[in-house]
Amino acid sequence: MRTLALVAALVPGIALALSDDAEQPIEVHAEEGVANTDGVAVLKGSVRLEQGSLLVLADRMTIERDADNRVQVIVGEGSPATFQQRLQADEAPVTARANSIVYRPADEWVEFSGDVFLFQDDDEFHGERIRWDIRGGRIDASAPESGEVKLILHPAKEPSAGGAERAIEADEAAHSPTGDGA
Repeated sequence: MRTLALVAALVPGIALALSDDAEQPIEVHAEEGVANTDGVAVLKGSVRLEQGSLLVLADRMTIERDADNRVQVIVGEGSPATFQQRLQADEAPVTARANSIVYRPADEWVEFSGDVFLFQDDDEFHGERIRWDIRGGRIDASAPESGEVKLILHPAKEPSAGGAERAIEADEAAHSPTGDGA
């Protein structure tokens, strides 16, 4: 497996998420869900998780909490699942699409796997697996031996919605029970 380690300084803004996101409650909507006394909840069908500026859309989601009721891991799966989080209030959000998203809020990292596309403004990362260390401001991207990791960086310009917000809007519509994004 080939790996490319990128210090997030290459992409302005890929550093820390909005500091108050972690202090916000997590709100999840789905067509069905089951929770057990061990702190594991499994949700299925048009799953939508929001916490501050964080938005995760998936076909299926597992949320695990510890004995103190703190969320330890959130796993979203879909075709694709999407992740969006605003890092700075005045910047475009980071948006990612992947078959699987594993988010560990306490450790401040996210791992995307399976046909991964990560965007901010017009900058893009593509790979089979991308691990984003939010706290450390580092992105590790890897591809199978026969594949490659791709990074597209554009010159600085005025902030725009770029392709990322259009991608999340299309995915929201696809995960809506009515198919119209409502």
